Amino acid sequence: MERRPEFGLNRFDWTSTEGFVADVQRAEELGWGYALIPWNPLSRRDPYMELAIAAGRTSRIKLGLLLDNPVLHHPAVSASSIATLDIMSGGRALLTLGVGDTAVRWLGLRPARMAELEESTVLARRLLAGEEVDVGAVRPAQLLHARPVPVWIAAGGPKTIEMAGRVADGVFLRVGRHPENLRTAIERVHAGAREAGRDPNEIGIGLIFHTVMSDDPEEIRATARSMAAGYYEYSPALFEIPG
Repeated sequence: MERRPEFGLNRFDWTSTEGFVADVQRAEELGWGYALIPWNPLSRRDPYMELAIAAGRTSRIKLGLLLDNPVLHHPAVSASSIATLDIMSGGRALLTLGVGDTAVRWLGLRPARMAELEESTVLARRLLAGEEVDVGAVRPAQLLHARPVPVWIAAGGPKTIEMAGRVADGVFLRVGRHPENLRTAIERVHAGAREAGRDPNEIGIGLIFHTVMSDDPEEIRATARSMAAGYYEYSPALFEIPG
C-alpha cells in the first residue's frame, strides 16, 4: 500500500512551556502531521514533560523526540518515557534515537558508537513490544506498560543509514537535498533491510531539511551559514558533488 507523505516541524517556541504547547496546537490546526523536539539537556527543558502537556491539549498531531540518545538515557528509560507519552496521547508517540552529537559533547561525553546505537534501538523496540529481554540481570527485563511505539534512527553516515535499515522502524535521513544523495541513502536503507531479511517497503523514510524563514536577508544568510557549518562538522561528505 502506498504511503502518503506527512510533514512535521521540530522548531517551536522555546521561551516557555506554554509557548511551546501553543505552537504545537497551532501546528495541528494548520495540518502538520508531526511535532518533534530536538533535545539538549543544557539548552532545552525536559522534552518528555513538555510533550506530555502538548498531548493533553491536542488530538491528532503525532509527538516525539528528534532525537533521544543512549548516552544520556538508557534505552529502557527512553522506552518507558515514550510508552507513557503514547498512553497519554492515545497512540500518537514516536521515538527517534541518534548518537547524541552536540547534546553529549557539551557535557564532555562521547557520542554513541554505531554498535551502541544499534544495540539500544534493538533493546528499545523489544521492550516496547512487551518482550522479556535478557539483560544480564537476575531476571529478564520487561516493560509492563509497553506500547507499540515506532522507533526510528536519525542518520547521516552511510554505515549508520544501512544499520538503521536493519534494525529500526524508520530512518530520518540527514543527507541534504541533492537528489543523488537522497537516492543513494534510501538505497542503503533498503540494502540494510534486505540484509536483515526485512521488507524494505516496511521501513519508514523521513527527510530532514533545515529551512530559514525571515524577512531579513542578513538574518537568513547568517542562520544558513551556521546550519551549513554544523552539517560540515558532522557530515563533510555532503559538500562533495555526487558522482
